[in-house]
Amino acid sequence: MDPISGRTSKMAVDVISEVVELFYCGQGRVNNGERVVHLGGDEVGDAWNTPALEQWTREHGKFHNRTDLVDYWISHTIAEVKKRTGARVILWNDFLDDHTTQADTIDTWQIWRYDTSQTLDMAASGKFGSLIYSSAFYLDLLGDDWATFYDVPLKRDGAGVIKGGEACMWGSHGGLLGDRMNFGKPREVVLALVEVVLNLKSVQASIADAAKRLTTDSDAWLSPELLKAVMANPSLAKGFADPRYQRVLRTMQEDPEKAKHEVAGDTDLAEWLRAFSALMSRHFEKLASESSPVPSLSPAGNTPSGDKNEISEDSEVAELEGRSLYPKNTVELELSNETSQRSASEEPAAVSSNASIGSSTLTVVTGTPRYLQSNPQAQLDPRQLPPQLAQKVMYLVEKGIVKLHA
Repeated sequence: MDPISGRTSKMAVDVISEVVELFYCGQGRVNNGERVVHLGGDEVGDAWNTPALEQWTREHGKFHNRTDLVDYWISHTIAEVKKRTGARVILWNDFLDDHTTQADTIDTWQIWRYDTSQTLDMAASGKFGSLIYSSAFYLDLLGDDWATFYDVPLKRDGAGVIKGGEACMWGSHGGLLGDRMNFGKPREVVLALVEVVLNLKSVQASIADAAKRLTTDSDAWLSPELLKAVMANPSLAKGFADPRYQRVLRTMQEDPEKAKHEVAGDTDLAEWLRAFSALMSRHFEKLASESSPVPSLSPAGNTPSGDKNEISEDSEVAELEGRSLYPKNTVELELSNETSQRSASEEPAAVSSNASIGSSTLTVVTGTPRYLQSNPQAQLDPRQLPPQLAQKVMYLVEKGIVKLHA
């Protein structure tokens, strides 16, 4: 839109005023005694860099650049919106990059382009009446960005300029939000950051242990590649965005039998759990195969025995106890019927998740499980495993994903 056009200004004021009236149902004052309207202002880009507008700044402006256009838009159009609606106005901080001289006429600036230190400097400058910080709180970024949610040293300043933090996300990524939130990255707590961000010391103290678990190599299995694999699968992505699937996934970690009953008769949900289990199985196997060689599986102080009853490489099974995605919940693992009924000709994966819906079994199998068919509850000394399998098992043990039975 042409910011210097009277028609543009009138249209913008009329539309925004009508929206505000509809939103507030005609009430002059609501809740805390004020109306608030966010008018955007971000990413104008080159839209205001036209020859006609450049000529206008030379003829009517003070600075002969885009600052003149921003000042004119704020002092005319936005000022009229405030007058007509009686609302406090919020703008993104982009116009500050254009060095507007009208910054003090905007009630609140929302920060997404500046870091914490720059925002604190703005608060201390005395030039701004109200700031909202969002740079660190975007929900839809991959990687370990979530960690910054807990490490933003904002405090309520003496003048109360920084009102808090607000979580944001790109609307085009909305369907992916649930995926990442359900892999143990606690992005959802960001929604309470308006209050939390102003009292961060107590929050940091309470989550220090969890943050350490989520950022160290002990949880290297939770990788961007895994998240991207989920997002690339429409069925999985849909499930993670549906609260029903999220609840069943949590139940599966806490009470497999209960989860089994919950999905009974729900084909879509059952298929989703199978797909999720298969994805995690492949992911763990890939991690194990990429790990460096492990010297020994023997407990400290022990050496491999020469037990004459050692089981050959084509029929070893190591029964494992799995650690839940939710660290406090652990479950006893058992072999699935499907695993115990494999034919001798099959070569099962080195690491596979139990195919039985509702079971959190993680079983390591190589070769033909004849031993299981005759001794289904057997447990093997880990020292009896062949080197290649031992390496994979030890990788999972070291990462805290599984624990060998004592």
